[in-house]
Amino acid sequence: LKLESFTKFVDFILGDKVANLRLPSSSGKEQFPPRPPWTIVLAFEYKLRAEAMRMVVEDGETIAGALEKVVKDPSLKETYFTTPLALHAAEQPSKYRKGPTRHCDIRSCLEKLVPNIVVREFDICRDDKHDLAQANVWEEIYAVLAKPNTVFITSPPCNTHSRARHRKPGPQPLRSSVWPRGFPWLTPPKAAAVEAQTI
Repeated sequence: LKLESFTKFVDFILGDKVANLRLPSSSGKEQFPPRPPWTIVLAFEYKLRAEAMRMVVEDGETIAGALEKVVKDPSLKETYFTTPLALHAAEQPSKYRKGPTRHCDIRSCLEKLVPNIVVREFDICRDDKHDLAQANVWEEIYAVLAKPNTVFITSPPCNTHSRARHRKPGPQPLRSSVWPRGFPWLTPPKAAAVEAQTI
């Protein structure tokens, strides 16, 4: 086994066909969550390695050859990645069709404290038009802020700010308290994601 063979396997798992697969909505835009859950990715990777070892032991295949075959096997991907991913997506309620507001979110708490309060929410997970990277959204926010007795509450998107990124196993962290605008060694796509989610 050469390092190159295992590197190709790792690149397949962590690349845009598995771990970095973008999940499109029916409109063609990315939906939330944007990538497959890490548990499904790890389970798929384990199954591929197990099948590769079976080929080595039972079929006399080389490790390099077995890894190459399992990566190209559509039935393995269908059974251990695509189907679990589809079932996971089906059981997760979409935030676009979120249903009733939770009793503990900011809006619910404020409405209990101040019955006549007007709350205006901007949430990209509920509406694509609320993308804070767009100038017209900020114009709308500034118009609301110009009114008297206005309070502005913001919370960062959890994709790049989440503390879960600092726990293993899981996706790597993209920023920290020392580097709040993103680590300087990030790849261009990851740096762009951090930039887009930095207010």
